[in-house]
Amino acid sequence: MPEKATTARYIKGGFILLKSQVLASITSFIIYLLAFLFLTKNAVGFAIYSTFSMIAIFLFVYSDAFKIAKDDLKPHHKYSHYPLKGAALEIVPVIITTIIIVAWQLVHTSLFRSLAYQNSIVNTILVIIQAIFVGYTFPFHGFMQLNENHISLLSYFLIYLVPLLSAMAGYLAGIHDFSLYNKLIFPLIYKKKK
Repeated sequence: MPEKATTARYIKGGFILLKSQVLASITSFIIYLLAFLFLTKNAVGFAIYSTFSMIAIFLFVYSDAFKIAKDDLKPHHKYSHYPLKGAALEIVPVIITTIIIVAWQLVHTSLFRSLAYQNSIVNTILVIIQAIFVGYTFPFHGFMQLNENHISLLSYFLIYLVPLLSAMAGYLAGIHDFSLYNKLIFPLIYKKKK
């Protein structure tokens, strides 16, 4: 019984972290539309925008991983908590990310493109997969060099590494009760009187 509960907890936690990544992508797209449109006209500006977007992803995922860790520490829960659980929670987002990237790679094969040219249903699938890929990976587009079906190695690295590191850091901070806000930001806002 506890094993099923633990597996369900990992899956639920993974979907919570996936939700964070999707919300961060949506947030970065809104910021792109509102404020950074003028920056993204050149490669350097788009890279700056992507850096801010990756920080947003880091903070969104970190926050949810921190909350999951704090919840795991509650005495009425019998969930195990160990330092690498943040990485284990990222299994669901990694699988979803891989499915999206592989699907995007497949629709850019010459066979699929020729089928899409001849069949409107296949063309619709191509457009849907392209839209999902662009939306999901939008925060990283400043580092992508999209050329047919090739993405830079740096982009692959960042797409997987940023959420993974933020989940690990957030979970670790949660189990060790290290709040970034309380330790770093709060002292800057309210300086101690001497």
